[in-house]
Amino acid sequence: MSLIADPTESLADEDLASWTSLQAAIEAVGASVVALSGGADSALLAWAAHRVLGADRALAATAVSASLPTDELDECRRLAAEWGLSWRGVETTEIDDPRYVANDADRCYWCKTALLDALEPLAAERGATVVL
Repeated sequence: MSLIADPTESLADEDLASWTSLQAAIEAVGASVVALSGGADSALLAWAAHRVLGADRALAATAVSASLPTDELDECRRLAAEWGLSWRGVETTEIDDPRYVANDADRCYWCKTALLDALEPLAAERGATVVL
């Protein structure tokens, strides 16, 4: 059981239309792994996927690496527990990639690449058709 109230109950009409569209999009892609960073966007997506697909078809996953502060990882773990999400920490190795370590403008690209490389096998293992 979730400790938060249903935020969709008080949505304005235009926001309710957006929520309905998001639900339909999530249902259309089916089983999913959601990359949960702990930010507002990924948290909303993880919560929505869990609500639409259920714990057996939606997994929130957070990168675990030297580049993620422990308090941010703890926050993802806490959110998942509080909201009743299926969650897993996944080791990533961007810190071993010289392109990431160079800290150039494309650093975020290499970090995301490492994350998606780590999430792909997890998605396949769970029968997920997409990583969000």
